[in-house]
Amino acid sequence: MTFDLYLPSRARGFCGEAIGEYRKRLRAFCKCGVHFGGVKIQNAGVSVLVREPSADTAQFSSEGFSELISGWMNGGASKVAFFIYGGDGINYDMSVALAYYKMDADLLAVLLIEQIYRGFMIRSGRAYHK
Repeated sequence: MTFDLYLPSRARGFCGEAIGEYRKRLRAFCKCGVHFGGVKIQNAGVSVLVREPSADTAQFSSEGFSELISGWMNGGASKVAFFIYGGDGINYDMSVALAYYKMDADLLAVLLIEQIYRGFMIRSGRAYHK
C-alpha cells in the first residue's frame, strides 16, 4: 500500500526532519511519499482532505485511525493520498481533522505521518501505542 502526503510547500526545520524519520519507520509497513506545491495528481486512489475541524470533517482516535487504515487495506485500496489543506480541482473521498484547532501545514503533516505510523503499530500489536 502507498500513502502519499501532499503539502502546500516543503516542510522546514524540525518538521522536515520528523517527516523523514517517520518515512524511514514506515518502510516496514508501506510506501510513503511526500510531495510539495503544485504536483500533478494521477490516480490518487482514496483522496483525503486533511484540514481544521468543521461540521463536515471526521475525527478519529488512534485506534479509529488504525481501523480506517485496515479498512482501506482490506477493501483493496492500493493508494491513499492525503492533501494537507487541500488542492485545486480534487474530489475528496473524505475530510478529516487531526486536531481541534488549525495549525501550520508542516506541523499537521508531522501529526498525520505519526498517526499513520501509530496506526500500523496498533494493527501489528506492537508496543508503540500506550
